[in-house]
Amino acid sequence: MPISKEQIFIAADALVAAGVQPTLEAIRAKLGVATPPLTDLIAETDAINAWNAHCAANLQLAGKAVPTEIVERITQFSTELWAAALDRANQLLAPERKAMEIARAKFESEQRQAQSDSQALHAQLFAADERAGVALARTDELNQKVADLRTTLTQLSEHNRELVAAIKTTVGIVNEP
Repeated sequence: MPISKEQIFIAADALVAAGVQPTLEAIRAKLGVATPPLTDLIAETDAINAWNAHCAANLQLAGKAVPTEIVERITQFSTELWAAALDRANQLLAPERKAMEIARAKFESEQRQAQSDSQALHAQLFAADERAGVALARTDELNQKVADLRTTLTQLSEHNRELVAAIKTTVGIVNEP
């Protein structure tokens, strides 16, 4: 469960009153809270930064300048806190990044395979189109030959009838007394 901003302010004030620097670790220890998930850590960091800004503003409003060493310590603390938050975020995100890298590599491999398959299918389609064109030309050629053969058959049948008729006429004349 995240620590509220108000809890952080109260704990930080209590730590300062006790002479302890109010770091997030010290505040968590005072409140008895373990290291939170990344989203809570960011919210807590924002809260402690707000507390630091509030304290600096209160000192300036009271007419007191914030000592340089305090500003330096706050700056150093903020820098360290941000670095710790980034490290924690990187630790938490490392497995997802690895999984995404594996998924991306798999996707790219599948994409290359799909492109290769597509090129092979295009080549097969082109070859099939060429074979179909050759087959259509051969079909047209054979259809023309069939038409020519029918014409020839019709002519031969007509010629055969003429021959049969001539033979019958010739046989009829020869058989006549």
